[in-house]
Amino acid sequence: MIAFFFIIIGMFFFVMVFKSLSSGELKGRGWGFSIRIYQRDSEPFMFWLNFIGYLLAGVFATVFGILKAYKSFF
Repeated sequence: MIAFFFIIIGMFFFVMVFKSLSSGELKGRGWGFSIRIYQRDSEPFMFWLNFIGYLLAGVFATVFGILKAYKSFF
């Protein structure tokens, strides 16, 4: 069950990464409940910083989910 949860989270982050590459905009969390939208042209540093963070989160969540699923089978 926990493996499925982490794989879903990883896929969510990969969808966000794909959308940000195709549109050039990335939603980033601010303090509290505020949401900031970073554009690749106007704020490139924050865009790529959040992009790399989302990509790493997606990779780690997916790998952890796969490893957890593999370990639960054996």
